[in-house]
Amino acid sequence: MPMTRRAALAASLTLAASLLVPLEAGQASEVKVAANNYTSQNDQIASFLATGETGAKKCLNPRAGDRDIFRNAKALAGHCIKLHKIREAGKTWHIYEIGGKRKGPLWAVLHDNENAAFDAAVTGLNRYGGRIVAIEAGERRNFHGQDPNRNFGIKRCRNQRGSGVKFTTFMMMLVDKSTGVVGLHNNANGFSGGGGSGHINVFRKSGVLIGHPSRSAKGAFKDGDNFILIPGRGAKKPGSRQARKIARLNKSGIHAVYEKVMARANDCSMSNHMVLNGRHNYVNIEVQHGQARVQRALLKPALNVLR
Repeated sequence: MPMTRRAALAASLTLAASLLVPLEAGQASEVKVAANNYTSQNDQIASFLATGETGAKKCLNPRAGDRDIFRNAKALAGHCIKLHKIREAGKTWHIYEIGGKRKGPLWAVLHDNENAAFDAAVTGLNRYGGRIVAIEAGERRNFHGQDPNRNFGIKRCRNQRGSGVKFTTFMMMLVDKSTGVVGLHNNANGFSGGGGSGHINVFRKSGVLIGHPSRSAKGAFKDGDNFILIPGRGAKKPGSRQARKIARLNKSGIHAVYEKVMARANDCSMSNHMVLNGRHNYVNIEVQHGQARVQRALLKPALNVLR
């Protein structure tokens, strides 16, 4: 029997509220207001939230379309590749979902210009299962002026250029199907002020990023651009959970960076969104552009500290 608009909307609000763990009184109603506001602009939101329908009805040929997928066509043989299209805030997001046959992590590749990250995600999918989510943005970092990794938030977040309700809801649906999230990112060499052009490095001092270099790091792992990021809620130093993860990484010769996540400094990233909503099964592998071999080598250590 077809779902009525009223029933679909009710289901959508229930699902949207269930995707987030309230941080304080009133947050659940905040989700409801956001969904209602969007529904008044676009009638498709109710059925989207109720069913997860984004127009992806069949598996695609890996040799057609996206460059990253085509480059990895042989390795992706046998995996279902779906292209989801999400219309929101004046643009249509193109988001690839790949795999899902074996339970495992969500390999999140949010920047389309980070090729090593995508290639490492394919390796992770084949070795450890799970699924890949990747943004298609024409091999660019941003999509129509919006950084995908600054678009997480049910309530409007400061780095969002428009509503991110549908985008965030869809991404969190994929999180809920997974055992955790392994973000994969690539960065430029070094960091500004330290003889380089990058923005993140284990040796770079920052108000929210605290580097924990490993004294036993060798070879490419000595490079400050190559590390695993562990986010946690606030505090000047890592909590006990995060400290154990960092110590384990350092002992195995891997640099770690602790990200202090605070509501007042929320940057609308996936790591901030997850931590602020009570989800701690997130890590991020950062390596220099072109270092796919190093990023692949960090997959297993990342999984070891995911939970």
